[in-house]
Amino acid sequence: MIERIKNYKCTIKNILSFILYSILFWLLIGYIVLPICNTFIQAFQSEGAYSFDVFKEYISNSNNIRVVSNTFILGLGSIIVCSVMGIALALYMTFICDKYKKLIHILLLSPMMIPGVILVIACIQLYGETGIVTKAIEMLFPFIKIPYSFSGLKGILFVVAYTQYVYFYLNVYVALKYVDYSTVEAARGMGASKIRVFFDVIWPVITPAVITSTIVTFASGISSFSAPNLIGGGFKVLSTQIVRSKANNYMDIASVQVIILLLMGISFMMLLQYYGKKYGVVASLKAQSFKVNNR
Repeated sequence: MIERIKNYKCTIKNILSFILYSILFWLLIGYIVLPICNTFIQAFQSEGAYSFDVFKEYISNSNNIRVVSNTFILGLGSIIVCSVMGIALALYMTFICDKYKKLIHILLLSPMMIPGVILVIACIQLYGETGIVTKAIEMLFPFIKIPYSFSGLKGILFVVAYTQYVYFYLNVYVALKYVDYSTVEAARGMGASKIRVFFDVIWPVITPAVITSTIVTFASGISSFSAPNLIGGGFKVLSTQIVRSKANNYMDIASVQVIILLLMGISFMMLLQYYGKKYGVVASLKAQSFKVNNR
């Protein structure tokens, strides 16, 4: 070991490597390990001693359990609405769309470039109680006093579907390029329906992309703050309650809520990764590309 240190050459490449690894090590320790350890210490600390009293007190409250269940429901709902919307758009852009494809693709990716708060406020201005769309419907149909309620879980999922479908759309759109369309044509030639071709030929190839998108969407859904805070109403989730606990200087309760949110995300990720190991698909490197036929 000493000989290796003596023979170590102090070159510019080695110095840059040392600086890079030092920065990465500091980011890992300072921004991930230490905050997590500090959060666990605050959650398990009560009156100067370590105990589970804060956890027991938090879980014993039915309102807190409802907040946790609302957060999980929001995560699952985000997966459902975003997967349907994102996968449908990816299939449309791959198999149907031909004209202005690049322009439409850029427009579909635009939610990634706009901050979430701006999108939520824009949706409120369009679909809120005094929104443009809401007032237009009331003018066209005077007998309808309140056409819909843009709040609660439905309003949050509406905003989430518009802001987070991009994860499914982009991943599935890229995965569809590795589908061997000669296999699709062969299945169609043997009389398979479009639904059978999708589940037997296309779905196994895009499953890893769907699993990855599901993990990202669930994590984003349970940690989303702008939509639940602005239009959530009585639908309370952990992200808004954490900020409220911090504002009231209840750091022990905020730490418990952060740990529950962290465990929820990690558990769901591990479950999907275990499921994804059974669907390891090797895409064809010489896949035949698909071309849209305009007839």
